[in-house]
Amino acid sequence: MAQEEENLFTELYFSIVSSGSGGSALGHAYLTFCPFQTIFRLENCKSLEYNLDINLGEKSEHFKKQDLLTKYEMFDEANFRVYEHVNAKVFAQKYIDRGQSIEFFVSRLTDNQVKKIYEDIINEKHERDVVDYKDYSIGNNNCVTKLFDVINNHTNVKIVKESDSTFDVDNFLFQFPVYARDRIIESHLFSSSIILGQNYWKSEKFLKIK
Repeated sequence: MAQEEENLFTELYFSIVSSGSGGSALGHAYLTFCPFQTIFRLENCKSLEYNLDINLGEKSEHFKKQDLLTKYEMFDEANFRVYEHVNAKVFAQKYIDRGQSIEFFVSRLTDNQVKKIYEDIINEKHERDVVDYKDYSIGNNNCVTKLFDVINNHTNVKIVKESDSTFDVDNFLFQFPVYARDRIIESHLFSSSIILGQNYWKSEKFLKIK
């Protein structure tokens, strides 16, 4: 069944959630995998995300009630896992219902590249389900940097991870989802994007400079 799923997904969307309350104040990022389709239908797709266990379920309710300093301390003790959402529409809807928008960047990757990326993340999910990795770093090992890493492992052109700024604040903020849009577009690995929000949607096509 796992092999059939890998062959089913041929399209990849880098998905960035806009700023919101709580743990998503600087946005969130995940990957959406879909079969070939002429109409963008999220219910046919699956989402995979890197996230801290304190951001989900009962732990999330406890986390939301803490002050800012306590939240940062909880990051160090939280397990950094891969979460699989079999219905990408249901997963996206929770953010849209909170008033956030999601931009889905349409990749130019080949079927084989998409398959390999999916396979890598699923394999890491199995490993992190068994071993409690507490390797989350708010500055350089978070939901967006992990996705850049796995994509860069299968492409000749790389999404830029490091800022060339000499200012520490710029370098720190450079790693967050809400600041990732320009780097995704500049990589030329993505052809266009679709933005979904409450009661609206829009699309944008990117020029590919050779």
